[in-house]
Amino acid sequence: MEYDLDGMDVLFVAGFGPITQSTAASRDFYVAALGLPLKPMPGNEAYLLTEHDALGGVKHFALWPLAQAARSCFDADSWPDYLPVPQAWIEFEVRDIDSATDALKARGYRLLVDNRIEPWGQTVTRLLSPEGLLAGITVTPVAARGQSMMAAELMTERLLLIPLTADDAPQIQVLFPQWGIVRYLAAGFPWPFPEDGASRYVNSVALPAAANGTAWFWTIRLKTAPERVIGLITLSDEVDNNRGFWLDPRWHRQGLMTEACRRVTDFWFNTLNREVLRAPKACDNSGSKKISHRSGMRLIRVEKKQFICGLLDAELWEITKAEWNALAAQAPASHRVTGC
Repeated sequence: MEYDLDGMDVLFVAGFGPITQSTAASRDFYVAALGLPLKPMPGNEAYLLTEHDALGGVKHFALWPLAQAARSCFDADSWPDYLPVPQAWIEFEVRDIDSATDALKARGYRLLVDNRIEPWGQTVTRLLSPEGLLAGITVTPVAARGQSMMAAELMTERLLLIPLTADDAPQIQVLFPQWGIVRYLAAGFPWPFPEDGASRYVNSVALPAAANGTAWFWTIRLKTAPERVIGLITLSDEVDNNRGFWLDPRWHRQGLMTEACRRVTDFWFNTLNREVLRAPKACDNSGSKKISHRSGMRLIRVEKKQFICGLLDAELWEITKAEWNALAAQAPASHRVTGC
């Protein structure tokens, strides 16, 4: 049943959960004592959540740290003293968020977030309920329309980073199967590359992950030739594998991938609000290592792994959000991330 009162057309409860002030204490209660299937979000270990529809009675259940709720509402690490501290959050999916937001304003409610589009495609308005819940009304592409949650278009000085679509598969199929691109991929990757490899990857791997909100994919294009794909760059919530990329070798050694990595890394930390980024690579992949080194990452682990080109040392590089933002603040103006 749907209720439509003066533009407030609520479809269902989209999510609910406590707002925590001690991750350890809340984990002990909800996971150890109650046995709820909560897992930390990769890159944001204090945010504990269930898989979609994994807990009966709610589509999404999560423990949201108060500091993160404060950042979402006020872009600050602490909840303001002049407002009651919320003990829980709840979100309601609505049919039309513009009408629903206007309806709340017409009734005199004070909004903390006003009709904002989040990086994962959800649009949200937030306010405190009379009981002190941090309430939200939302429109989520997957829930409301069955469409993929795609990453936003990003730009650098020379590049357009355009969200991946099924229409990009033919260009990828032609461009991708080059030894200079594939040799440092994990040995389990299909090689030689199948004739339908790009289509299968885009439609069966990438777009479903994007729709689930666990990965983000961009085609890399020159601003001077926006119709032409020259590479791909991705972000993922996969453990110890948060960023990956490839570029047509004809465009190597021009600093293009450094530009692209700088932009999506900032997106990872300051739009998706992740706390750490880790990127694996083959030790012999000198170009990728240079990009990691230039961006302030550090080597944290080395182990043997099988790649398409053979058995090599595999390195894991890491940088935290605090480290990234500190470096960004010191960067020359030409290297700072701005705009979309």
